[in-house]
Amino acid sequence: MNIPLKKYLVAALVAVVSFVPAVFAQDAKKPPLIEVEKVDFKTEKMPYYDQTQKWAMTEVRFRVKPFAPTYVQDAYLNNVKMTLTLVYPKSLGSVTGGRTTGSAEDREAALEAASEEAGSNAKFSYYRATVSFAGLKIGGASRYVRFFIPGEVVDREVRGGGEAARYWSGSAVPMAYWVSFTYDGNEVPLYKPDGKLMFPKSIGGMAPWARNMSKANFEKFSSEADSSVSDTKGLLMPQTYLPYNVWPKDTPTILREEIQQ
Repeated sequence: MNIPLKKYLVAALVAVVSFVPAVFAQDAKKPPLIEVEKVDFKTEKMPYYDQTQKWAMTEVRFRVKPFAPTYVQDAYLNNVKMTLTLVYPKSLGSVTGGRTTGSAEDREAALEAASEEAGSNAKFSYYRATVSFAGLKIGGASRYVRFFIPGEVVDREVRGGGEAARYWSGSAVPMAYWVSFTYDGNEVPLYKPDGKLMFPKSIGGMAPWARNMSKANFEKFSSEADSSVSDTKGLLMPQTYLPYNVWPKDTPTILREEIQQ
């Protein structure tokens, strides 16, 4: 009489063990909640570099929020990456290499002609950089990361005049920006299933169309950025490549992925 009972218990145990991983596997697919709380822009001189030039700085404040039952308070997330993308209008100097002279009207006409010849994407510059974190504490304090564009680029675009100079001057606020994250190689969604932004500060900019950007418009700009960011490779620099005295307080540890094992 014990044999059937033993078989029954073994079968029941196998069923429970097979079911539990399925539940946890399903929970593990849920993305963490990483809120971009604020994005600030300014220009400032960089220590040890040419003091006649100002660099453009972007500071991102963000926080990992608890998301029970998958992501609990005070645990750590590993394998998280942040990507910042900035969109600016190009100056004539960027499009033509500074070869055009003449009145402001002549230069604007040359810019339009050069942009038309190269395609609509030639009117915009897309800057992008990605950082990887050693670990992010869930429910911890806000964290800050800074990115910089060299003074030579800022000076060139300001001197280019026109619409580009308006964006690059002062605080160098871009036409549009977006901050995105990946966790374990998977994208953390910027939009909810209903098409609304998950967190309103994740996407923005000076241009009216950049505020409360629809998902369709974002996907269009994101696709254009993907095909154009190689033109500005290395020009948007994370703080780890610059002097410590321009780093923000309360910054997470950024991995130096060039370190070889």
